Amino acid sequence: MRYLKSILNFVNEDVNYDVPKWFYVVSKKDYLGKIGSMKLDGIQGISSSVDIINKWFDIRDVMIVMPGDELIKMNNLQQINYTDPDKLVSNNFKMIIRLKQLYNSETPEKIITHGILQNSTAQIENGSNYIKKHKFVEQQKDRYSLMTYLKRNSWSISKYVYNQIKNGYVINNMTDFNKVVYDGINSDYVEEETISNVPYGRTPYAKKDIDYSQLEKILKSCVYYIGNVFKKESEWIIEDKILRVPRGSKLVIKHDVGNYGKKRYDSPGLSSDKLEEVFNQYPDLRRNYEVILVDNRDEAYDRFKNNI
Repeated sequence: MRYLKSILNFVNEDVNYDVPKWFYVVSKKDYLGKIGSMKLDGIQGISSSVDIINKWFDIRDVMIVMPGDELIKMNNLQQINYTDPDKLVSNNFKMIIRLKQLYNSETPEKIITHGILQNSTAQIENGSNYIKKHKFVEQQKDRYSLMTYLKRNSWSISKYVYNQIKNGYVINNMTDFNKVVYDGINSDYVEEETISNVPYGRTPYAKKDIDYSQLEKILKSCVYYIGNVFKKESEWIIEDKILRVPRGSKLVIKHDVGNYGKKRYDSPGLSSDKLEEVFNQYPDLRRNYEVILVDNRDEAYDRFKNNI
């Protein structure tokens, strides 16, 4: 089924998007009481990929499988565009903060900027096939010197970027991000390199030699790499952090049938006695959901892998 993007609470973009047939959210057994109400507070995001079962349903015991068309109508969702660097850095890295689960950090912008300059740059420098394929970074000999420079000064630059954001600077696209990184390089936060303050064997890189356009291409490649790492999660952010579960949803619960240990990566689930207790305590679970019991993660995945 296709809906106008505006239905998904996106603005100024008249683009049609496919709505997934099913959405998934994996939860803890402690939340079964709230799940029965079909309205869950504090939910940051949900996934449209069945592969989320393999990532999370081993250590957790409860999953809700929800019909996509009804869920879209009831919730305030924003799909993460993993292949658009401008979208990933917009609103001061909102999407990346979610992807890296840094929403409880006091300085997520500093952590992300450092990670972009330090860790993702290393992936490009080491010859990531994904980055080579997309060729955001030109194959120029001096690009390695600039990338090494960014790694050497990543903490100083990230501190500058963080302080600018604290003082009201807003990053809404790669141009904004590139500007504040470039300004950080040319600020007092970053020392001018000399032969005495760079690692042995490295050539000092003068600030005056920083190429603005080449810097932007490197940063774009770094952000693109981050998106690619998380792409399989197929996550949609819940803007108001309230998940309204539609009728026709399935509640999948891991059932402990005494074979815990055969699948060493699986949590034990709920015993038959505990399940009966839970259903008696929260009758809405059976009333509002189709309840499905599985023995382990693999059984759940096999059951839903063709839900496309």
